Amino acid sequence: KTQALDPITFVPEDYQWSIVGSASSVDWPANNDCGAVGEDLDLNYSGFTAGTNTYTWTSNGAIALIPGQFKFRTNHCWTYNKGYTGFTSITGDGAADMSSSGPGDFNFVTSTTASYIIKIKTTDDGATWTIDFDKQ
Repeated sequence: KTQALDPITFVPEDYQWSIVGSASSVDWPANNDCGAVGEDLDLNYSGFTAGTNTYTWTSNGAIALIPGQFKFRTNHCWTYNKGYTGFTSITGDGAADMSSSGPGDFNFVTSTTASYIIKIKTTDDGATWTIDFDKQ
């Protein structure tokens, strides 16, 4: 007897994106326990835009970056994380200040602190990701 399988669907609420690293005010996590409080700067799920088929997560206000490295991770864990090489497109006012630093970290290379509204987006249910840095 054949049983129909439930379709696999993209659930955006399953992705609590956050930023960590020496370029942020929270630095790298002190431990690698999932869900540790205060070790991440969270981005909020902003919703779905039907016209462009886009899911978006946005920082809650501007995030100050200082020279150093950072990455994005989900659910305050390293199970699913993305660095410079994990995005198909990096755009915005901050893109010129970003470069790759080793195995996928972002390298914030400016000599001064700058603040950004950061948006992470996907239009294909998480297969590829884009990021926007909007300098404030």
